[in-house]
Amino acid sequence: MKHYSPVSNSTGTNAYANYVAVVQSSGTGKSRTIDEMSKKHFVIPMNLRRDGSSGTSRFPSPDIDAREYLLDRGYPNGEHSRQEDVSRRICAFLTALFEEANHEVKKFLEKTIDAGEEAVATHFRELMTTGQSAFGQGMARIEFYDRVVKRAKEALCATLAPCPPDSPTPQGKMSQQVSKGSIHLAFITDLRKTKGPRPAEATPKRSPQVVIVFDESHTLTEVEQHSKTDDMGRTNFSQLRRILRGLNQAPLFSLFLSTLGDIMQFSPSRDQDKSGRIVLGELELIPPFTEVGFDHFAIKFDVNASTDLSDVAEDEYICRLGRPLFGGRFIFDDTYTRDNIVTFASGKLLNWPNKLADLEEFTGAQEMAILSQRLALEYGSSNSLNAAERKQVESHMRLCLSVKPGFTYMRTISGSEPLLAEAACYAMTLKDKRFDAPGALRKILSGQFVNQGDRGEVIVLLLLVMARDAAVGPPNVFGRPEHGRVFKVVDFLASLFKKSEDVLSAMPSIGKEGLELELKNILATAHMHFNHFIKVHQHSLMKRTYLARYPARGAGLICGNSQVGIDGVIAFSAQERRMSVRNTGLIIWQVKLDKIYTSTPKWDMFSSMDPATLGIFDGEGNLSPDEGLNDRPVPIIRIVFALAAKKSCLKVRPMEFAEPDPRYRTYDFWCAGLDRNIFRPITAAQENSWKGIRGFCNGWEDDYASIGVARKQLRREMNAGAGAYKEHFNGWCV
Repeated sequence: MKHYSPVSNSTGTNAYANYVAVVQSSGTGKSRTIDEMSKKHFVIPMNLRRDGSSGTSRFPSPDIDAREYLLDRGYPNGEHSRQEDVSRRICAFLTALFEEANHEVKKFLEKTIDAGEEAVATHFRELMTTGQSAFGQGMARIEFYDRVVKRAKEALCATLAPCPPDSPTPQGKMSQQVSKGSIHLAFITDLRKTKGPRPAEATPKRSPQVVIVFDESHTLTEVEQHSKTDDMGRTNFSQLRRILRGLNQAPLFSLFLSTLGDIMQFSPSRDQDKSGRIVLGELELIPPFTEVGFDHFAIKFDVNASTDLSDVAEDEYICRLGRPLFGGRFIFDDTYTRDNIVTFASGKLLNWPNKLADLEEFTGAQEMAILSQRLALEYGSSNSLNAAERKQVESHMRLCLSVKPGFTYMRTISGSEPLLAEAACYAMTLKDKRFDAPGALRKILSGQFVNQGDRGEVIVLLLLVMARDAAVGPPNVFGRPEHGRVFKVVDFLASLFKKSEDVLSAMPSIGKEGLELELKNILATAHMHFNHFIKVHQHSLMKRTYLARYPARGAGLICGNSQVGIDGVIAFSAQERRMSVRNTGLIIWQVKLDKIYTSTPKWDMFSSMDPATLGIFDGEGNLSPDEGLNDRPVPIIRIVFALAAKKSCLKVRPMEFAEPDPRYRTYDFWCAGLDRNIFRPITAAQENSWKGIRGFCNGWEDDYASIGVARKQLRREMNAGAGAYKEHFNGWCV
């Protein structure tokens, strides 16, 4: 409200109406945010969720009387109303709403003479929330909306004069009835004359004093045409919006909450808006709001506290990270709810209300939700929101990070939520459900909306999470790995590489002779915890002072395109399970999909992954050695994945006898090809799917595949200088 109030209520405003759409996926705390606001501001909430829609048992429950009234578009005889009739109904409803709210406040003030604004707001909040459950609203709220609807229906019998539907809506002059209704907003203004307590931060003179909240508001945007009357696609919301325009001078603000649905109708693009003045640029809509926050229930991680890795892998810790839905359930519910928190999360992720075992086959949307949560899959840049991406936000817990008016730009992400990643792992590894991960990823990448990457990074990410799942073992009936979520690094490497003995017997790339330097000895007590990846965008994060924190989210890192030398990082505890900066070892890698990278290693490439050059150990000068641990160099495992190599191999870099950096030991591996002889997660049955993924990730060369030689030559000529093929140069160079 602090952000939007000055925009919509200042003198000379060009906002069409004082409302904003609040857009975010399920469980992110939209309703909770409103409840917190209602402790200090006068908020009139209503929930318009339809019966039979997805999640009808969710909290808060719908206000049935208000919903049925506001969504009704017909006469008593069944004929559909004209736009004027919808306006009449909404005018009557708002008037009745203000009058009933006024009545409740007056009753309260009669008993509490010195009450101020905050006390009134708190009283009305208690009226609206007492007795709430997932199965229904409290009796006081039910009776309140029963009176509102009855009063509104009585008002419909009166003569109303709503503004003609095709004429401009004058600001502050919507209709006689709403003008009368707006007078009742004065009961808040009158409070300013009382001698009761005032908030420490005084409200600006023209800031909203009443906030109406329409939760699950996408139901207002439903379009229903009729054979006898064409409403030109207008909805109940379009009429409500015009009425709110007429109340711009009143101390009123409205919020429309939704997971997405037809939320674009709340903030259409300028050229598609039904208001001529918006189309001409004379007025504008307030941009949608998405920032509900994250990690509200989190137990703060202190990288200097020597936390045990097992502590950050428990349900109580991971469920508090991310959206408040899971943390709230775990903290305040019973043992049964806590035991089933992972299976509950899997149902939310998949939008599946029953047991996962009852799901016969995963849909494409469910496969996308599972793999996105673990691999941080991104949709490609677009000026419009595609239906598949919208579905992920609506039904599969994808986050809406930012959006501009008219949805001319929208960015969605799979946020870092370790509990949802565990839910995805549960779906991928359930014994009686054969989730074909490479097949699912191949289908996803074959679509036109998901960012495929240019170097095959996503292939490596899938190999890594599948190796992780094998290392922790299958889930139990509650969706948890039978032996816990923390696992040994040597077990992870053995689950990733078919010839793991070659890896584990490797010597450091620089060092002195001695069997104690073999990787299996260095990693003898090393442990790790990760279940998903997140994408980072700043090189400054490539320091152990930051990298040591990510295991606390169970996260590995994907480096953005600007990260020189590194495509991904996983941090681990080098000794035992102690989490600290000085005890953080790393697995870092590059991915290459160019055919020039073959089974012959290019060891000089590893210089771009040099820890000292990258500054990985910068900023550690004041850190003391960890008590109880050997103060020895930490292992840095470096891998180049040459996925396009025709001949597969796994080669270990020979040790160079020299004095190494005392802070670390590097172990280097050249991994060429993509087949089951190299990678343990690849099975014979799925090998073609893996190679199919590689084909979709081939980047720019995809444009020249599957066409004849002549067309290929001409197409390359059109992309002058873009590649090393002669056709890219023939037309302009000798």
